[in-house]
Amino acid sequence: CDEIIVVDMESDDETVAIAGRYTDRIMTVPRCGYVEPARKAGVDAASGDWILVMDADEVVPFPLARRLRQIAES
Repeated sequence: CDEIIVVDMESDDETVAIAGRYTDRIMTVPRCGYVEPARKAGVDAASGDWILVMDADEVVPFPLARRLRQIAES
């Protein structure tokens, strides 16, 4: 990928420190009880034409990762 953007909703754990190991593009948005404002902030900040939005507890399955690589290479 060309960029990694992490949007944190005022977490009180080590999320920001952990994310800082992978990107310097860390945004904080107010905690509001639902995730859509955070997702919108991340999408708005992204510069790419293709955007993969993931929650912190999600993993890209291998078949999807393989397909995304194929698309990117073509």
